[in-house]
Amino acid sequence: MKRMVLAAAILLATPVFAIDLKSDWRVSDWPAGQTSIMAWSSANVRAGEGGIDLVLGANPAAEVGADTRPFLGGEVQSKRVAETGVWSWRARAPKMVEGAVFGMFLYRADHEGDPWREYDIEFVGAGTTEVELNIHFEDAAGRHVSLLGGPKKVDLGFDAAAGFHDYEIEVMAERAVFRIDGKVVGDFGPADVEGSVWSTGPLRSFVDLWAVQPAQAGWAGVWDYDGVPLTATLAGGELPPVAK
Repeated sequence: MKRMVLAAAILLATPVFAIDLKSDWRVSDWPAGQTSIMAWSSANVRAGEGGIDLVLGANPAAEVGADTRPFLGGEVQSKRVAETGVWSWRARAPKMVEGAVFGMFLYRADHEGDPWREYDIEFVGAGTTEVELNIHFEDAAGRHVSLLGGPKKVDLGFDAAAGFHDYEIEVMAERAVFRIDGKVVGDFGPADVEGSVWSTGPLRSFVDLWAVQPAQAGWAGVWDYDGVPLTATLAGGELPPVAK
């Protein structure tokens, strides 16, 4: 598996790989599609201690009316794509609050032309000892479908904001396996998805930190910003060797 290196920094005890944003990753810099209160900003993707920091906080331009979205978040996505294989991330979660979402996920390579394909590992709302796993597709009629019973919640057994951990999604022709620190925490196939739908196609790797709009509060809680930015750190990521 080819390691996507974010800079070349190797520590003898614990290797840390800083992201090369120019060659391997693209930084999002436009209004976020999943929330109406926030935009992605390249200024919120910064070199940090141990990797690249993704920051969620107030939009300073909103005070002068230059941007109607009051908050800014950070997102990176892989330039290369693959249909199957293993994707992984080494990350430290932010100190989460209600209304915030930190995600490591795979998403359709062409968000306009491809049918919906998405595999999620997400910290949702306050708390960093639990993640949600989910899978999203479209059925033959174009309807959105996801895991039966909704997202699967996983008790991590550790505080993900206290240090770096390894998160991984392996996608196969009719199966997806989720691992955290090498342990299988989810194993899904067509029988686990509404309508037994399964779909393969080109996928990109994403990592982002964002705030929900009021309509999403039932899922992630109410975003009530207290003036303290949230910071997640991405130390490294890997793509399938066939990614191009």
